[in-house]
Amino acid sequence: MNKSLFAFVLMPFDKKFDDIYKLGIQEGAKEVDIKAQRLDEQIFDGNMLEKIYQEIDNADIIIADMSDRNPNVFYEVGYADARNKLILFLTSKEEDIPFDLLHRPHIIYDGSINKLKSELIERLEWAKTEIIKRKTEPILIKVKNRYNSIERTKYSDTAEVNFRLELHNLADKPIPNLHTVFVYTGSSWTIFYDNKLCKNTESEIEPYKIRHIIRPDFNTLPAKDWLPIDIQMKKRVYSEWDKEIRKEKYEISGILRIDVHCESENYKTEEKINLVAEYDDLPF
Repeated sequence: MNKSLFAFVLMPFDKKFDDIYKLGIQEGAKEVDIKAQRLDEQIFDGNMLEKIYQEIDNADIIIADMSDRNPNVFYEVGYADARNKLILFLTSKEEDIPFDLLHRPHIIYDGSINKLKSELIERLEWAKTEIIKRKTEPILIKVKNRYNSIERTKYSDTAEVNFRLELHNLADKPIPNLHTVFVYTGSSWTIFYDNKLCKNTESEIEPYKIRHIIRPDFNTLPAKDWLPIDIQMKKRVYSEWDKEIRKEKYEISGILRIDVHCESENYKTEEKINLVAEYDDLPF
């Protein structure tokens, strides 16, 4: 990349963090050609919160120090996360990590500037590679299982699996001309979108057998935003004629592939799926 990346630093405004910021964060970022800056180093006229929003939006990377459970930092991190920014978390003490961020990796530096600097350099090197990837592959596809059930008749059970496909645009500009989403499965699945059975063809990609064709009801992904595609997938998991054992719940697993086709670029993801569909005859 031709120009240095910009990392906006979110941390408590307290003098005890000055060395952490200047010697650990700024010096570490400088070694990998990244400019790191806090809001208090900038000269501006206007609303501070609006300026923070602007800097988060403009930043390539967010470095967030969660030490002392500072509510302002938590709020700003929430905004950055909602904007799909690449966030590197750090904290002086593990107990300062909030419950809903325990699954996100943190640099726990235990008050050591050297430890912070060395680990941050490693994370920033990874972040540079990730930023390049986001610029060249701006669509991130996430597959989320919403709910599952069993449709039961006298002679058969059919699993109904409901997925939300989230199409995230990581770029700073809209992605136009998104026209088709292909979902690749084994031979036994049917897929419904907007309560309509999707057309399908034989798959040209091994080991998948069927390619299901979805035409989304939108054709542009807004910048730094995402849009959902909700689908229902159905597969017969029990038939009396096949001499199988009827169950109250069925484990379903495999690999799902999703391809997103735009006018000039195609994007794909493959997801390992492990879930349980359960029969429930209780009234709702």
